[in-house]
Amino acid sequence: MTDKQLRSFKFFELELKSLSSFLIVTNPYLTELASSVFWEHEAIKTEKTRISTLLTFPPTTQEFIARSFEQNISFLSRELIYIRIVSALEIFLIQSVRDVFKQTEKPFESNNKKIELNYSQVLQLSSIRQLRNAMLHKETRPLSSAGYEDVVKYYKQQLRLDISSLGPGLGKMKYYHQVRHILVHRLGKVDKQFQKEHNFKKTYLQIDESLLINLFNDVYAYAYQVSEKIKALIDANKILKIYRQFKGERLRIEFDSKINDKVNFLEPEYHFWVGDDVFYLEDLGLHIISKGARYMVEVWGETEILKAYKKSIKTRLKTSKYFENISVKPVAHPQVFDESIILAVSKLLPNEVWPLDIRKTIAAELDISISKVSQIIKILNSRGMHLKPE
Repeated sequence: MTDKQLRSFKFFELELKSLSSFLIVTNPYLTELASSVFWEHEAIKTEKTRISTLLTFPPTTQEFIARSFEQNISFLSRELIYIRIVSALEIFLIQSVRDVFKQTEKPFESNNKKIELNYSQVLQLSSIRQLRNAMLHKETRPLSSAGYEDVVKYYKQQLRLDISSLGPGLGKMKYYHQVRHILVHRLGKVDKQFQKEHNFKKTYLQIDESLLINLFNDVYAYAYQVSEKIKALIDANKILKIYRQFKGERLRIEFDSKINDKVNFLEPEYHFWVGDDVFYLEDLGLHIISKGARYMVEVWGETEILKAYKKSIKTRLKTSKYFENISVKPVAHPQVFDESIILAVSKLLPNEVWPLDIRKTIAAELDISISKVSQIIKILNSRGMHLKPE
């Protein structure tokens, strides 16, 4: 299994680091902020005046500052940090589903959900990628409004991953989410159900430093363990293909052109008939090798569609006075590396200085030749990725 972290976990970890930094820099200044002298600084007074003109109520008073500012800023900052930590975890759990979906469809093949698209939506789709993105959005959007326990159920039913016992356990994780719910929806005032369930005697929740530190550590440990399970799931379901698999047959089309403008039968919107159905050139694969005075083009796709396109363009080429030296013949598909093997090599390349035998190590890991690894690294470098460190 790759040692590199999931994209979703990297963003989660970055958020936790930002929040812990915020806690560090706010704690030492609470007493200073509460001081009435601090509020007499000209910059603060100017800012207070500016904000006051924007609000329809006075933002603060001297009495409020003297009476309770130190206490307020303390628990407000911790509440905000607490709420954002739990939100970061929820986003991580949803983004991890997206990580799985984008790298392997296997866990979703048994999904019996139906996706409904109207005519307008279907006609606006220009590629399978857009359809996949619509499916992914349909899959993950309900999780955004679901509760933590519903997300845990989804992981178990759809991904076959039991994440309930990870980290501090289901009970503690439910408690953290209940506290967040009370902070967000009741401004910290507990309800009778919470008091009874947790034997809580007070009226309001107070987020002290101890609870916040425990939340930081428990949530980080939990997310890390989930990410490891997700990575293992992706690795177990990943199908590595060395070369891209093309559909059907392939044609090489060559001709001399006297047209300076676009050649219409090489445009995506060019259409032709296959029986009673209309197809477009964009339904086939197209690679223009050269154009201008001499066109060299390769087109590929399902046999019947390609056959109909060939018939259509041969008629145009041979009956037009603008095209000469025409050749249309079948050719073999080239060997083009599949994106799955390119991604696999990319994940195994280190970010630091490369060891001398890195190509050999990757070749052994992926069971491919060293020369193929070198070719794929060239492809990655041409995309501006994984340029070899000096």
